[in-house]
Amino acid sequence: MDGYRALAVKDGSVRLYSRLENSLNIKHPYIVEPLSAMPDGTVVDGELVALDDDGRPHFDLMQKFRDAADRIHYYIFDLLVLKGHDLTQRPLSERRKLLKTEIKIKDDRIRLMEYAETSSDHILKAVTQQKLEGIIGKPADSVYEVGRRSGAWIKYQLHSGQEFVIGGYTHRDHTGWTR
Repeated sequence: MDGYRALAVKDGSVRLYSRLENSLNIKHPYIVEPLSAMPDGTVVDGELVALDDDGRPHFDLMQKFRDAADRIHYYIFDLLVLKGHDLTQRPLSERRKLLKTEIKIKDDRIRLMEYAETSSDHILKAVTQQKLEGIIGKPADSVYEVGRRSGAWIKYQLHSGQEFVIGGYTHRDHTGWTR
């Protein structure tokens, strides 16, 4: 995806926060409210994403929270705790099945990430046709490693462009004059 990673915790109330544990509740109340439909004692991992007019993720729209609020969605891609039961040591494939059967939220802003179990060639072709940035994948038997970035994830970018910051400066000599 092309947005901000966010964890959602439902334990009475809902807390939505970033990887750095900054609260996102005030900035995204329209995401927090529908997450209250999750069972108590549940933690999900996902990403806040702004969609453009064609329904594709667009990171620049995330920078315009006030203007893009109607475009921001929360894509849930993992279930870490369900009704107080820690699932992090269970395989991703099992957590995905539980996510689909146990998390029922009827709001278009909250979406469960779809998974494709097919050949990489087939996925690359579909992603290229949709003009998406790339693919993120993880082995189906992998566990969730709390508090660290796991080497199990792979990210394959289709576009090889790079971003650069261009800066300038002025040099002052010993007299204080700019040359």
